Amino acid sequence: VVKKLSEILYEPLLQALSLFYRESHKFERIAEVFELAVAAQPKHETYLSHLFMSYVRIGQYQKQQEIGRNLYKLFSKNAHYYWTVTSIVMQAYACKNQGLARTMYLPLAQKMIEKQMKSGRVESNAEVKLYVSVLDMQEKYEDALFVLRGVLGGSFKNQRGKELADLSFVGKLKRWPEVNRVAKARLGKNSDDWATWLHYAESVVEIIQIEDPDQVNKDIPDSKHWDLSGADSSLEHAHDFIKAAMDSERAKGSRANQGPFLVPFELIKLGVERGIRCSRSLLDSVSLVDLFASYFEQFGEYRSCHSDLDPYLFLLVDEEKEELVSKVRSSVMAMEEENREREDLPVREALRVIQCHIFSVQLARSLGEHDKLSASGKLELVREMQERLENGEKYRRKEKR
Repeated sequence: VVKKLSEILYEPLLQALSLFYRESHKFERIAEVFELAVAAQPKHETYLSHLFMSYVRIGQYQKQQEIGRNLYKLFSKNAHYYWTVTSIVMQAYACKNQGLARTMYLPLAQKMIEKQMKSGRVESNAEVKLYVSVLDMQEKYEDALFVLRGVLGGSFKNQRGKELADLSFVGKLKRWPEVNRVAKARLGKNSDDWATWLHYAESVVEIIQIEDPDQVNKDIPDSKHWDLSGADSSLEHAHDFIKAAMDSERAKGSRANQGPFLVPFELIKLGVERGIRCSRSLLDSVSLVDLFASYFEQFGEYRSCHSDLDPYLFLLVDEEKEELVSKVRSSVMAMEEENREREDLPVREALRVIQCHIFSVQLARSLGEHDKLSASGKLELVREMQERLENGEKYRRKEKR
């Protein structure tokens, strides 16, 4: 049936067939439809383009490359050329033999892009990003930095993305003092840039590890010649920088951003994973439980509070887990008691406390408190949740008015 319908070559009919197979999740049949159409009209740009995209859906990268090459030969469009290059890169991604990917596919993709560069036909942001990705996959980080910081880097529309890519490559080159200085400069402009905080935390830990006389790191032979000026090379320096960022955010009141308050957890996690001494005593000798409780007090009303802290809960030992759950529950109970005494409770305040309670339940579940309940205890918890849901709905309805 498909063959007979395709022979008609009525484009709306081919589109209808394509839509039907797409909705039926029979993507291979879409390719069959346009293979037949291209066989009948091998120089039809629309049919060739649809065939290329149908191969994209089913991951037929070698066939994509062939169609992309045919399109470029017929119509000499830059987009078709880069479809071909992208198909080669995808073959490198999918190749089980990474040696083959590094020696054949990726060098070929790089050579093809550089050929276009020489003729001045690198025209868009996407094409430059593809070139940088090819260099990255070959671990040619210096070359990637050269592109980002050169004329071609000016084509990046997303300046933040470009700066983060730059930081990432400097990190891959293990130039940690430079990563640290650049990250601090960026965070001075935007203290809630979490991706940059991650680079900052990693650079601090790496510098501490290498500067520690007890550490032996043969991967960075010239670390003794590092210029550490302006870089935070100790936990004390990191503490001062983070504390200043926290103070700046606290001055904003309810508009404070989470980044500076979350990065101590990341530093502690990295320190524990890499065996840095005293990593848990990062901020003024505050206990880890108090650090978690403080974050909850500041951001417990945010829906993201649990997902923010969840990656770091493993740092707690059993006694600390119980202590943290108890502290959070006590805090929520105090909020609820205070609200019960108010006659005209604002909807926003009621919803804030409801969200804090939701966090307390999420925390208890994540830390295994619910697993300790008996069958009757679990049923009682379910009934409580149902009652709270019904009670909270009235505030949700008021909020929508």
